[in-house]
Amino acid sequence: MNSEKQQIDLPVILGKVIGHFGVQGWVKIFSYTKPKQAILEYKEMTLKEKNQWKSIKIEESKIHGKNVLIKIKNIENREKAEQILGKYLGVSRGDLPNLTDGHYYWTDLEGMEVQDLKGNKIGIVSYMLETGANDVMVIENDDEILIPFLMDRVVKEVNFKLNKIIVDWDW
Repeated sequence: MNSEKQQIDLPVILGKVIGHFGVQGWVKIFSYTKPKQAILEYKEMTLKEKNQWKSIKIEESKIHGKNVLIKIKNIENREKAEQILGKYLGVSRGDLPNLTDGHYYWTDLEGMEVQDLKGNKIGIVSYMLETGANDVMVIENDDEILIPFLMDRVVKEVNFKLNKIIVDWDW
């Protein structure tokens, strides 16, 4: 990961609590990690409540069928688990694994300006999509523009210092 673009004070969101599981406080997580079970590697995380991030400890975690399940310390029953439904889970940027060149965390790409090879502004990366074949940048302009995130073929440069992505794209 290039560390020129840093948002160290904000946790990186890795998942969302989407349901409770059983009566002992277990919760179902929608994992944004790839692979989805990579979220289970973290034993300490933060939980976003209102506009604040609160530290939590993961007592246990597991895959159950297609679900990612975690048991958070001090959440002992279904009622307490219900109180955190819809909340986001994150980790400190420093806890994320380093990436090899040409690989990026989606959160780092969001908000970057996208330009064509001539320097014309196409728009700003609003968010990323996973399509199965490849990742796609959703670019905000007057309309939404979808550009595949294919390094070397479409994406020619990712420059965090200038906060821009150069693409070979005739839009």
